[in-house]
Amino acid sequence: MFAVLATLLPSLTTAWISYLQNQRALTAKASGELLSVSGQAAREVDLWMKERRYDLRVFASSYEVTENLERMSRVGGQPARSGRAYERLNDYLGSVREKFAVYDELLVLDPQHQVVASSAGRPRAVALPADWDAELRRTDLVQGAPYWDSTAQRPEMLIAVPIRANTSRLLGALTARTNLQTVAGTLRRFRPGEAGRVYVMTEEGGLIVGSSDSSASLLQLKYPLDRARWLLAREGHAVQFGSLPGSERVLGVVRRIPSLGWVVVAEGRAAPQPDAAHPHRPARGRRSAGLLPQPPHRPAARPAHQRSRRGRCGEPRRRSAGGDGGRARVPDGSLQ
Repeated sequence: MFAVLATLLPSLTTAWISYLQNQRALTAKASGELLSVSGQAAREVDLWMKERRYDLRVFASSYEVTENLERMSRVGGQPARSGRAYERLNDYLGSVREKFAVYDELLVLDPQHQVVASSAGRPRAVALPADWDAELRRTDLVQGAPYWDSTAQRPEMLIAVPIRANTSRLLGALTARTNLQTVAGTLRRFRPGEAGRVYVMTEEGGLIVGSSDSSASLLQLKYPLDRARWLLAREGHAVQFGSLPGSERVLGVVRRIPSLGWVVVAEGRAAPQPDAAHPHRPARGRRSAGLLPQPPHRPAARPAHQRSRRGRCGEPRRRSAGGDGGRARVPDGSLQ
């Protein structure tokens, strides 16, 4: 037995050291890929938001919006949904909506928070923050919370920019019901392999859309606030954490998107940790696809009663004058 251990121990030690080195190298490679993917995805989503803001500002500055909104009559404090100005404003919103598929609906709101005109035949309810007019005066942009539209069966978000007269007086807000499936399409371009995924979430931990899912159930998932803060504190670093849903252990990187107040998360399966009871084997569970190699397989020595009493090359063992000769050693270090 001592001879067997003395023969196998160096081989097993070398194999384990090689396994650990390969593990570290491949994990470092995966971390580098996630860092690159998360950075690219964050820049693309940030650019997406800047394009939406630019679009809406151009629409809101059109004389078709400002002049017709000022000319619209009011009856009992309510905007009159009739007349030439009302029709022209609706026609303008409808023509713009047809050219920009990213907007499911374009609306004009007055300072009293009432819908004045819409690109849709029947305007739907608008859920902007209660103080959106004050927010527009301060930042020139109001962003609603992402939600699931049960009618269109897709995630959406409201974005509003101010409509101002030449005197800089606030006339209202041009509001867009924005299709977030376009963000999911952007994320799919940066998915890190078949086993990985990229998604965006709020800074409070609420998931929005992802490269592999953009459903109502995804919008209901949310990281605990302390875990979301833990991830944000490690922004730009590859860390292991329990992902949603199911808390599967993953290797991931987070990046903030300042223009949206969102966070991009790029993740792949984490490397398995060694089993404390059996340090020569990886932890039980699913292996990380593409991250780690399998440890080299070494056949175990067979019990003594199963060993053949044959020498090298299958020849019968010769007895020495003193009795049974010593067992012959084969090149791979095991006993036959």
